[in-house]
Amino acid sequence: MKRFFFCLLLFMAALSPALEARAESISAIAPQSLISALDEFVARTGLQLVYRSEVAASVKSKGADGGLSPQLTLRGARRHY
Repeated sequence: MKRFFFCLLLFMAALSPALEARAESISAIAPQSLISALDEFVARTGLQLVYRSEVAASVKSKGADGGLSPQLTLRGARRHY
C-alpha cells in the first residue's frame, strides 16, 4: 500500500507542470472509492492517470475540497481511511 502511494506521489511530481498549466479550480470530489475519485478527477480535468487498480480497489478516498487547483485536488483525493 505504501508503495502505491509513493508511486502516486512520484507520478504527481512528474505531472506538476501539466497540472499547474491547468490553473482552473475543480469542484469538490465526494468521499468514495479511490478508483471512483480518480475517475471523477480525470473526467473533470482531462488529464490521464496511471495506477494499479488491484491496489486502489481496496482504498476509500476522503474526497477533496472544491475550489482547488487540479494538483491540490489530486492530493486531497488520495487521502484515505
